[in-house]
Parts: sequence; C-alpha cells; structure tokens
Amino acid sequence: MCIFRHRISVCSWNINGINHKIFGDKSKYNDFLTLIQKHDITILTETWSNFTPQINGFNHFSVNPSKRSVKKTGRSSGGITILYRHSLKSKIEVVKYSSNFVWCKIPKILLGRHKDLFLCGLYIPPVSSSYFDSNLFDILERDIDKFSKQGNVMFLGDFNARTGLASDTVSKEGNNLITNDCSALSFESAKNRNNFDKEMNSHGKRLLELC
Repeated sequence: MCIFRHRISVCSWNINGINHKIFGDKSKYNDFLTLIQKHDITILTETWSNFTPQINGFNHFSVNPSKRSVKKTGRSSGGITILYRHSLKSKIEVVKYSSNFVWCKIPKILLGRHKDLFLCGLYIPPVSSSYFDSNLFDILERDIDKFSKQGNVMFLGDFNARTGLASDTVSKEGNNLITNDCSALSFESAKNRNNFDKEMNSHGKRLLELC
C-alpha cells in the first residue's frame, strides 16, 4: 500500500551568499539547518557561489551564478539551489533551468490533486544591475504560457519587484497597468493593497502584469 503526501511545505530564502567570506559556510549554522528541516522543499536564491550545501536527509539541484567578464571585478550574481527531502528524489523532476529560473514538476498524485504543479524557483536581478536582461520577464511569460497548459504554476524567489499599493486585480476603474481588458475579471472592484513599501518600480509593474 502506497501512502502519498497531500501537503508539501515549500520555503524560499534569499541567502545573500551561502559561503560568506566572514561567516563561512552558513549551512553549518543551527538556524539555517532548523529552517531547512521544517520544509520539504527550500529554494535558496543569490547563493553567489558554485558551492552547494550538503544537508543530511536532503538532495539538491543547483544552477551556478552568472559570471562577470574577465575585465570586471566583484562577486558573481544570482545562483539558485533547490533543496528537497530524499523521499522526494524520484518524484520531483527538473524540467527546465537557466541561471535565473529553475522549473520543477511535482506530480499530481503526490499532492492528491487533479493537476501537476510546476514550481519555479527564480532570481531576477535589479534593473540597475549589469546582470539584468530585459528579456527575462518575456521568457518567464512564455514559460508560464507553456506550463500552465500542463498544470498549475507557482513561483518562489526574488523578483526584486516593488509593487507599492497597486492592485494585482484587473479593474476598469483607475487601472493603468492592464489596458483594453474585457474579461469578466475586469469588472471586479480593485482591492486595496496593504504594504509598508509605497514605491513601485519597473519590475513591480511587470510582476503585476504577469498576475
């Protein structure tokens, strides 16, 4: 008799360098290990290193950070590591990856659902970064279109997006994010967003457009 899990706990953490030049290997700290053990899947972004932590009871999949050209100095940017329990090794499939996105397929039978789940761990650099590629949101949108036809999609990571108080629902009343929308949702009243951060940047606008 097989017993399938119907709940998967997932966490995302911008680690700001997994192997710090002062603090050393952060994965050796109790606070780090306690957090990892609480979740079935943890997505680490901005690892800044090719180093991958070895956590007892967990497998991993990593993409290396982007490298600067030889003429430039400074640390690398990005880097994504997916940590997942050994029990999920034969069940989670990495279906696409790049230096900015890692797409994992979690089968519906594992979740007790009618559709597979396509989980994307991501890191998008700030627009001011020399590592930012203006095509990243377009690539992400095409991936959404592809995987949403096969199942549900979910994102965890760091968009470097500031959405301010703008609504993430479509409304014809004062909405200047999505124009000429005639869907049923366009007639919904816009919800007020509660956010300590009142600013919105270009990444935030693109994120809301994706929503």
